[in-house]
Amino acid sequence: MNPRIPIVIGVAGILAAIGTAIANANGVFTGHPHLMYWFYGGAFVLIVVAVILASATRKERTDPEQTNAEVNDSFNPTNTLTANPTINIYPDREATSPASITAPAKEKEKPNIHFVEIKNVESSITQGKLFGMPIPAEKTLQATLVCFRNEALKGVTPKQPSVNAHVIYRDSQGNEMTDLNRGVWIQEREDFTKFTTGDKKCLVVLVLDEKTGALRKAWKEEYHTQNSWMAGGPLFRITDEEVPGEIETIDIQLLDKSNGSCIDEFTMRVTARREKGLPVLTCVGELTSRGSSGS
Repeated sequence: MNPRIPIVIGVAGILAAIGTAIANANGVFTGHPHLMYWFYGGAFVLIVVAVILASATRKERTDPEQTNAEVNDSFNPTNTLTANPTINIYPDREATSPASITAPAKEKEKPNIHFVEIKNVESSITQGKLFGMPIPAEKTLQATLVCFRNEALKGVTPKQPSVNAHVIYRDSQGNEMTDLNRGVWIQEREDFTKFTTGDKKCLVVLVLDEKTGALRKAWKEEYHTQNSWMAGGPLFRITDEEVPGEIETIDIQLLDKSNGSCIDEFTMRVTARREKGLPVLTCVGELTSRGSSGS
């Protein structure tokens, strides 16, 4: 049924009631009151009929039997819309709402530190203690250096952290003999170095006692004096100690000074020994292809 029909009938009934009231006010039904009642009755009947038809129309719209009806597209008679489309449910697939789809997190900047070389060199120390004795002036010594570089990446700026070195000395059974937590970086006064992109940084892993031929480890020792605050922080001096036993491998952990996390770890293995001399080391592990031997 056209939904407009109940509206028209209802409006007609309301208008009939209004018209009867106006006529009665003007004395049209004077002497004939029964006519007024008939007009009011007719208006009431129209309104009741309108209500009944409106209720029937609403029920017709919500009747489940009508949900299968096809609705023709008035703009394109050849297209039809089915009122009960099929919904397929796949229990093995997890639904993903638009709100749950998030953009991939931007990867944090990371350093790109790689092993460069191992070399045995003649070095000099201008301050600190060596073999337990204060060094009053510059002194030369034989040392093994392991060098690294924070290499540049095309289109990416690597993180440039300040790095401490934790060095562990192991025997042929893999047992830890000794370690140090503040390795000596060449040309650094403090116990860390900043890995700026492209700069080679070298760490002292062994020092030779030329008198006895013993191998020693060296590290930066923090100390304070009455006036050390004038330097803007703690002071450091180089201290050393003999490595107890025969070294098989040396593990180097590069630690981020800001939070102590391990940036990377490298292992150096002794491949040749010399009487009263520094051994030959080779970098082993995932960077073997880039390793080089000391001379």
